[in-house]
Amino acid sequence: MNGPSIALATNILNGVSPDWVIKGMGDFNGDGRSDILWYNTATHDVGVWELNGPSILLPATVGNAGLNSVPVGTGDYNGDDKSDILLQNTDGTPTIWTMNSTTVTSITTLADPGQTWHAITR
Repeated sequence: MNGPSIALATNILNGVSPDWVIKGMGDFNGDGRSDILWYNTATHDVGVWELNGPSILLPATVGNAGLNSVPVGTGDYNGDDKSDILLQNTDGTPTIWTMNSTTVTSITTLADPGQTWHAITR
């Protein structure tokens, strides 16, 4: 995009299985450009496409959310100028995957014994 105008139209999604759905955008490698967060609804794999404009630099599966979790967003939760992944368990409990590019560097489940969590629906 160039302001409200389309500068270059490219369909980079050709050939992507319908099981893969986009769950968010973030800058996972710290290059100042948006990357795509993917989730596979059949296998529960979580993937990241690092992008340079419309070009895919690095497509990677970064982990598996398991049967009871799903990615719900991104943010820089550890302050390193790289996006991390927020997942939510079916009981509502949030988990953060701290990322360095396409590598999960730590997994933190946020638990507050006095908190009532609201479960997500898929």
